[in-house]
Amino acid sequence: MSLDRHDWTEVHALLDHPHGLRSGLRRLEDAWNESLRELESAHTTRTWDAIHILLTGCENDKDARVPLGPAPARDVVMGGLVLSDGTSRLNVPILLRPAEVRAVDAHLRGIDLDALIRERYPLLLEIGPYSFDFGDEGDMVTNGLLAADFAVLRAFYARAAAAGNAVIKFIF
Repeated sequence: MSLDRHDWTEVHALLDHPHGLRSGLRRLEDAWNESLRELESAHTTRTWDAIHILLTGCENDKDARVPLGPAPARDVVMGGLVLSDGTSRLNVPILLRPAEVRAVDAHLRGIDLDALIRERYPLLLEIGPYSFDFGDEGDMVTNGLLAADFAVLRAFYARAAAAGNAVIKFIF
């Protein structure tokens, strides 16, 4: 998963289109692909599905119009406004506005990760998220990958919230 921080003033100017939100979203997606100024980028490994399950307690449905789970937990990975037409939340940019970014940051700061992993590890094993098991090398929890990527997300959202930025995510 890739996350980019963007200046909300620039993003809002692109969204504010006289022909409505859909036209603004198209304009924002075009700019994101070509010219929108990126303030910071962060990347995680293939932990996006496991992190969504860890945070929401819900199995992921990449094609859901509204991702499963309560906000702001669902917004960390799957939630937000899809910029492209279609229903899938994979391989399309997803926008979080500054208020959503602040809510995600507050939620992530309030999590005791070790306690949450202890509580949800059986669910992760049962569901078997995308790329969760590494065979002889353990799984995303036992080899520390899930915790490492969670730390990347927590720090990234903290910086974005503090600056009042918008975040555009891309899950691949």
